[in-house]
Amino acid sequence: MKFNEWAGKTPDVVFGFDKGISQTKQLRYNEEPIEGLELETCLDEIINLGPIGTKDPVKDFGNLITYGDSSQVGAIQIRFSPLGSCRATICRKIKDLEGEPVWVTRYSVPVVNDYEHLSDQDIAVEKMLAVRLHEIAEYLDKTNLESPKAEFKSFLELVVMIAANMKLKHPDVMVYEGTLRQDDNTYIIYFSYTGFGLEAPGQRKVNQFNVYLVFLPKLGLIRCWGAEHSSQHLGYDYEPQSPEWNEYFTPDQNKTEIVTILENIFKTY
Repeated sequence: MKFNEWAGKTPDVVFGFDKGISQTKQLRYNEEPIEGLELETCLDEIINLGPIGTKDPVKDFGNLITYGDSSQVGAIQIRFSPLGSCRATICRKIKDLEGEPVWVTRYSVPVVNDYEHLSDQDIAVEKMLAVRLHEIAEYLDKTNLESPKAEFKSFLELVVMIAANMKLKHPDVMVYEGTLRQDDNTYIIYFSYTGFGLEAPGQRKVNQFNVYLVFLPKLGLIRCWGAEHSSQHLGYDYEPQSPEWNEYFTPDQNKTEIVTILENIFKTY
């Protein structure tokens, strides 16, 4: 079964865990359906799958695996989001038009915490995810290197595709409000929250979420990031917070690929 066919499904649907399981285990799952991904185990399983071509895997910072020299063009990186089990992103190192190295995003896999490890030794989910990520990284390593371009005539078309997709597929707590054009190279897709905003840590009230899409001609890259706008509790001075994601793409990437990557990232917010 492919990862995208089981991600987000409960274990009884995917693995048939409801068969032959004691009532105690089943009751525990019903009461505590959310269990974190064993990130270290998943990273170790990816390492155990070996190199990609001539690039050996190296684990960095506890949430990254890099294939090849991270400073060199063509290196591949598998990166888990800082929250651990929200998503896994696969990037490749290129140089922009100014000759600076940058990680370009090529794939993103949402990881849904809706399963149960039946024992301390049970790592079936981690193994399946590791194999899937390794397969994708191996495939991407064989594709042509992404190229930055100083001109991107169809940038507006890409923005429209992303906005249309996010209008249909966004977190349930949000409401699509519209797309704002600042100039030919800068657009903002903005969302409000249902009700009167959400309560955030630190006694802050979240009122809006913006997705920024910017084409950078000098670098030849597309940059996308998403961030909350929040204020102190009971206040109305809303300020942008740290980005939930910050990804770079190139104009020669498939537009549908970019739309899908951002969809997968956005729905794990």
